[in-house]
Amino acid sequence: MRGPKLIVVTDPGYPDRRVLEVIEAAGRELAPGTLGVQLRDKSRPDAELVPFVKALREATSKADAWLVFNVSLASVASSEARLALAKEVGADGVHLGASGVTIAQARAVCGAEAWISVAAHSDDAVRAAVTEGAQAALVSPVFPTLKTSLTWTPRGVEALASARGVAGGRLLLYALGGVTPENARACRGAGADGVAVIRAMLGAMDAGEAARAFRLVL
Repeated sequence: MRGPKLIVVTDPGYPDRRVLEVIEAAGRELAPGTLGVQLRDKSRPDAELVPFVKALREATSKADAWLVFNVSLASVASSEARLALAKEVGADGVHLGASGVTIAQARAVCGAEAWISVAAHSDDAVRAAVTEGAQAALVSPVFPTLKTSLTWTPRGVEALASARGVAGGRLLLYALGGVTPENARACRGAGADGVAVIRAMLGAMDAGEAARAFRLVL
């Protein structure tokens, strides 16, 4: 099953310029097709986001990286609009949350070949992803983060092992939440196909060095 090994999830807390710099640096260090970028921005309206989206598509194309839109927004209408934008700019796929558009709706817009990942905070979510035809699930939160301290309890690598038992070989699994080059090996050992990160790449002093460290593990 095809998919990236390292997914960089964007965060509006980092300047657009920084995100593009990280993609360029990571693209130089990682093999073609192994880098993914998930656009996650729930604050900016689509009209304001378009210039960044176009720059992202150009940067990911140059890096031979996947571009995936997170379409889990505050309302169904907003999610549907973000889904249409993903289709318009030729994104490789979309990421869905627990509510909003369904996998079937995403496929109807983006096509049968679109790469679809889903948020998985439980084994039930993994099971549903398999049944409904997703390609991947982001299992989270694995390790402690600022967000988990406020709203979620870290699930540990045991969550990855459990998800793998549910999914078998029918779904790609990614570890999300506090993942670093130092603990990514444990994620792989527990059954993850790859990892999804924010600060480990966007907040790295040297994004190229961070990408190399992930490459050695993944």
